[in-house]
This record gives sequence, structure tokens and C-alpha cells, in this order.
Amino acid sequence: MSERSRCYFKIENKPISKKTGYTSIEEYAANIGTNMSTDKPKVKIYNQQVVISFKATFSRELEKKLQHTKKPSYYTVRSKTDQTNLDRLIDKNKLPLFRNDLKTLAKGGNYQYKIVLPLKKQPSAKEKQILMDGGNYEFLFLNEHKKVVNVMDFLDIGLP
Repeated sequence: MSERSRCYFKIENKPISKKTGYTSIEEYAANIGTNMSTDKPKVKIYNQQVVISFKATFSRELEKKLQHTKKPSYYTVRSKTDQTNLDRLIDKNKLPLFRNDLKTLAKGGNYQYKIVLPLKKQPSAKEKQILMDGGNYEFLFLNEHKKVVNVMDFLDIGLP
């Protein structure tokens, strides 16, 4: 083969591009529930407030996505649509909205969620039973515009 007929190719070792940054939680919201686990939430009543707390563990993949999302995301709790008794007790005008702050993540991707819901009045014994049943609530992830992007139903048993 003569020198003129040889072909030369420049080979470059470039890593396969993987998405490392996200603009909004909306880009992966549908997969949140399958990439996290929680302990069984604790529901308590103090004065005129319902306090729901639980520990969540994110998969390494979800943790990285949350940490590399440019716009903020939020979470809150609301009563399920069929829980009119709960709606009469919880002050919806003062429902809290919490920002996901992954700087508070402990080692291993553990994150402590604590939601405080204000009540309209001091509940009766029967109303306390309704309020303390985690199955009456839904956990919500919201985008930067505070629009719901994921609804999860686990506050009675947790996520394995």
C-alpha cells in the first residue's frame, strides 16, 4: 500500500455525555416514589397543630438529581380529596410549604421531613383519631412555581 492511499483517523476518548444538571424537579418527578424509601411517619397533635414527621432515604441517583436541580422544589401535605372531616379541622389558609434543602442531608442520603399543619380549633377525642391517621393525608412535591408535580400516598405505612 502506498503512502497516498492510507487513511488516518483521529480517535478521541470522550466520555459518553450524561445529564448532570436539571432545571426543574419536573424533569424527574414521576420517578421520585420509586427512588426513595421512608420509615413509618409519626403523626402527633400539639396544641392546635398536627405534626407529621418521617425520615426519607433517597437513592444515590435521586439524591444527585435533587442536588443538581437549578430551581427550587417544595413539599407539603394535604388531606385526601375524600376526607371532608379533615378539611373542617385543618386551617387551609395557613398550610405550610417547605423548601427541599438537601444541604441538610445526613450521610447516606437520609433526610428528615417535618410538616406542621395548623388546626382551626382544639380537636375533640374523635377528631384527634381522624387527624392522627396518616392514611388521610397525601405528601406532595411541588416545582419552582409551587405547582404539584408528584402526589404520594404513604403517610400511613411508609415506603419500603
